[in-house]
Amino acid sequence: MEKFIFPILLACLFNIPLAEVTPAHQKQPNYQISQQPTPEDIENQNSEATIRPQTAWKSGRYNQAYQIIQTITDTSAKSQLLRDLAKAYLAVGQKKTAANLILQSVELSPKDESSDLYYWIGELFATGQEAQGKALLNTIANNDYLLAFAHQSIAEAYVKVGQYNAAFEYARFIPPGILLPLPEYTDPKVELLNDIIDKSLKAGQTKLALQVATSLDGKDYRVYALQTIAEHYKNNGNKKQAILMLDIALSIAKTIESISVVPERSLFWSEPNDSILVNLAHRYIELGDKAKGLQILSLAIESVQKFENQYAFDIPVWHKSKGLIQISNSYIKLGEKDKAKELIAQSLIEAETIQGDYYKIQELIGIAQKYTEIGEWDTSVEILEKTLPLIETVGREYDKISFLMTIHKNLLEIDEKEKAGQVFQQAISLIETTESESEKISYLIPILSTYISTNENQLASQLARRILGMIQRLDNPDNRKQRLDELVVNSLNKDNPKLALQIIQSIPAKEDRARILFAIATRYANMGNSALSSQFLSQALATLDEISNKEEQNLILEQTARNIASLYYDYYQNTLGETWRYKLATQIVNTISNPPVKADMLLNIAIQYSRLGEDKISASILETALAISKDIQPQIEWQTRFFDLIDAGIAAEEYHLALKLLQEVDDLIYHTVILRQIAQQYQIEGNKEEAEKFLAQAIEVANRIDDDRDRNEAWVGIREQQEGW
Repeated sequence: MEKFIFPILLACLFNIPLAEVTPAHQKQPNYQISQQPTPEDIENQNSEATIRPQTAWKSGRYNQAYQIIQTITDTSAKSQLLRDLAKAYLAVGQKKTAANLILQSVELSPKDESSDLYYWIGELFATGQEAQGKALLNTIANNDYLLAFAHQSIAEAYVKVGQYNAAFEYARFIPPGILLPLPEYTDPKVELLNDIIDKSLKAGQTKLALQVATSLDGKDYRVYALQTIAEHYKNNGNKKQAILMLDIALSIAKTIESISVVPERSLFWSEPNDSILVNLAHRYIELGDKAKGLQILSLAIESVQKFENQYAFDIPVWHKSKGLIQISNSYIKLGEKDKAKELIAQSLIEAETIQGDYYKIQELIGIAQKYTEIGEWDTSVEILEKTLPLIETVGREYDKISFLMTIHKNLLEIDEKEKAGQVFQQAISLIETTESESEKISYLIPILSTYISTNENQLASQLARRILGMIQRLDNPDNRKQRLDELVVNSLNKDNPKLALQIIQSIPAKEDRARILFAIATRYANMGNSALSSQFLSQALATLDEISNKEEQNLILEQTARNIASLYYDYYQNTLGETWRYKLATQIVNTISNPPVKADMLLNIAIQYSRLGEDKISASILETALAISKDIQPQIEWQTRFFDLIDAGIAAEEYHLALKLLQEVDDLIYHTVILRQIAQQYQIEGNKEEAEKFLAQAIEVANRIDDDRDRNEAWVGIREQQEGW
């Protein structure tokens, strides 16, 4: 397998020799420029200011990055790049060198209140320049707003370097609500304090975490934070301390009279503290104290019963009925059926008082489903039948049909076929009177699914043909595609695709046929029917191959694979899915003829397999991606992407992924830097053993660097990093 050689890339990109080594302790590095730049060079360098230095320092060539920055004449760009380079030095523990660069950046920044300096002033403090930082803070002492953002910057900067006590000290100075005075969003101060709690716990600083938790402004926030600490103690086997944290949280929760709910600026209401109490009850039960958990659930019931129903714009945004149903779920999970039944009965009484038939129907159907869940089928049927006259009073036809179809489904689930059939006919009658073809299709497709699930194949076939004709008459092409996809997917039987195939054969456009065949392959893979999934995948690829436009082919393949496996460009944003998704996506991606897209997506899939613990599959796919990458031109685009993923792995604290990718890079300087970054992260987290292990690896790699100047630069950096520990 061919590995990446970053020095060659740098030489081609910059045409600049390696820099002279500068000792880290110098106050102002005095790097020599290898050649006097011309005005044209300066103009080009300014335009590339955010690219060239970054590429240099990402490869571990910090001195070279500094050289390039020194040639830039744009003061604002230069200041920003000096700050960014300082962050790179901080990432490898070179605090003194970072401090020098930050001071240079400060010198280039305006010092009035219009400056952005106060939004990144924390970098001065994090690099040990507290005196200069405090002097700057004094200049904005009368500006509460700017001062709050400065304190936020300082606290966040201290968090990044693992100084959590200092971070808390400055976070406390921030007035509540000033950073983002919008009630529909969480206060950034709260998010900052919670971050300090999480990081403190990870570093073993539990006393500090408790101090921060009890300082939070809102009682509900304090309760949540204390539960986080309790979870930490539980995971570390300290049940006694976990219960103590829950006891403190419970004492606070009991004093909460209401919780503000603000989903958007013009919509807000209050709710009781039952959700907090229920959560606490579950945590006590998880720790083996079921009796205490049941006591707290009783408190939650009292809280709901005492609270007034909440309406906003005549909408019942919170109602006792819903609160009681939610608590009943806890009793059901605990096997306390009698108590659950009692609460559901109380909920039914409360539901009768809901204003507005539409909302009352919603609640009654939910209660009926809950009775079904506990095996009280007769009561469920009784409630569902009770809702039918109310449906007549609902204004919109769409809502009427939706309610009827839901009731029909619920009745089928409890084997009330005759009653279900009667409700079904009511729904059909309403559907037939609907004027909009598009709306009618949306009503008929679920009915098709019902026919298929009840093995009424002839009715299903007739209805499918009817819906297909209606879809083909729609004017909007996007609407046609959407409805067609819905029709085919809903016409699938788990083991018999006959009806779906009949529909597909009537679709003239190859692109539409291919897209739908992919959707069917995905659906069958999800059902666990790999044989049918493979069959439809083969048909989809064969159909797509008939499209002459390769660009369109590749686009369909890429979009399909991304949708199946939920793949984003930044891999750490990807949520883990089932293995079948990546298997199917890999098969599709392997047919893409565009090397950059193909290699990138395979790399993404390899990372997901690695996160799932499928190391052999991951390694195989990674090898394929790297082999394909040889054909990518220009190489810099692929290599930049590759190194960005390594950076992202470290940022996401998924070090094993970063190390897996690092194995494919044949650049000792870069290896040294990445190992130092991981070592520094472990040091910040308080894991000294792992920190020393990775730093030892970095030293071993650094000793193998051929060039004396590069090797010496690595040694100087490692010494400074060790001194900082």
